[in-house]
Amino acid sequence: MITRLILYLLLATLCCAAPAPPPPVQLLRSLAASITATAPKTPINNVARIVRKLRGLSAVARNPKATLKYYGGPVLNRLEVTTLFLGKNPNQSGINAFHAFLVKSPYMDFLSSEYSGPDGKIGYGTLKGSYVETDAKMLAKKAYTDDGIQSYLTTLAKQKRISPNRNSYYPIYLPPGKSVSLQGLVSCENFCGYHGAVNVTKLGIPNTPYLYYAVIPDQTGSCAGGCGMGSAFENLCSVSSHEVAEVVTDAAMSLVTSVDPMQPMAWFAPESDSGGEIADMCNTIQEQLTDATGKKWTVQKLWSNANQKCMAQITPSKAKPTTRRV
Repeated sequence: MITRLILYLLLATLCCAAPAPPPPVQLLRSLAASITATAPKTPINNVARIVRKLRGLSAVARNPKATLKYYGGPVLNRLEVTTLFLGKNPNQSGINAFHAFLVKSPYMDFLSSEYSGPDGKIGYGTLKGSYVETDAKMLAKKAYTDDGIQSYLTTLAKQKRISPNRNSYYPIYLPPGKSVSLQGLVSCENFCGYHGAVNVTKLGIPNTPYLYYAVIPDQTGSCAGGCGMGSAFENLCSVSSHEVAEVVTDAAMSLVTSVDPMQPMAWFAPESDSGGEIADMCNTIQEQLTDATGKKWTVQKLWSNANQKCMAQITPSKAKPTTRRV
């Protein structure tokens, strides 16, 4: 049975709706963050209303003009990205280049302008490195589970193959043909990606109670066309930016132990029925940002409290140097 808490957390942490609308009888097992541009008939508003009722809230119409509020949880103000690939991946170099750009881009300036936390302004981050898993047993799996992913990350940390700190983020990329399941929901059937956190207090890492990660499936195959309007690689970048924004602004959401907003939740909009995190509220709405060489990168827009609309960067005429390179 899916509990109220699971319903609430899944709606917030999952990225993107399923490529095809599920039958109404499967609503409770077909949660996703919001309606995708390519599947406008997905009955996600009905799902959201059910979730709201289970949380003791009134069923209300979709409210795109929600407000993200800060609940005291961690905000990652100097993001350190280490990409993890489960085996060889044709997109590895491209995804690494995308993250190297994104963490020092106007995307981060926008986050800094509205969504910093008590530890200081959100600044530019770094791409720390890339790890490719080669273990034959791990790579032989055709389907992964979130429990298995968390155990895997904990093992990597114990073996010091990764060295997390309070700003570390580990997006895990699945190769083509592989899937991941989360509480009975399956990638590319029910979601395009998700982020989470593992409590690693027992590992004794200084000032690092949590390890933050995301799992992002390949955007070909059953994911094709369901997670954005661009090419497979553009959609992969878009989903990746969705998770980056939510890890920065609401890193430990998946560890919340109440059906009501509370720590370790950070920036969240409880009145929103589209998931409640900064990227959920603009799900699959894409924009392109240009790097110093003129190359265009596809990102997903994010919700702006100040402007009450979806944005990927501060309006040029209003832009101020809110971050510094690190």
